[in-house]
Amino acid sequence: MTDPLDHYIEAHLHGPLSMDSDVEELVLDPSYRNTSIHATAASLPCPLSWHHGYTLGIDHVRAHADYRGASVVDLAEAVAGEHGSLSPRIVGAARSWADSQDLKKVWHYLARFGRTGDTTPRVSI
Repeated sequence: MTDPLDHYIEAHLHGPLSMDSDVEELVLDPSYRNTSIHATAASLPCPLSWHHGYTLGIDHVRAHADYRGASVVDLAEAVAGEHGSLSPRIVGAARSWADSQDLKKVWHYLARFGRTGDTTPRVSI
């Protein structure tokens, strides 16, 4: 099986970005509801929406240990902590203490295997 993440394009901006004319919509993970990130996003001039959310139990990370390796599984367990699962907010909070390249691999687990199963449409606010 090929990894869907191998087909995504990463873009870097080298100049100004206008949130009102260059951004069609900002879509956040629901783990950021009622946070400072939510407040900042809501103050921007572009529409704000929420997707269904991505979470991944640490047991699913362990089940796919060969995906990014045992050391990344260990880091994912440390990042998940008492929550026992990963979300974008939980992974983001680890940026203050985890190596960014290793944390990116934890993010790969969440992006590759994390889901909610909810099929309702996105809701704009």
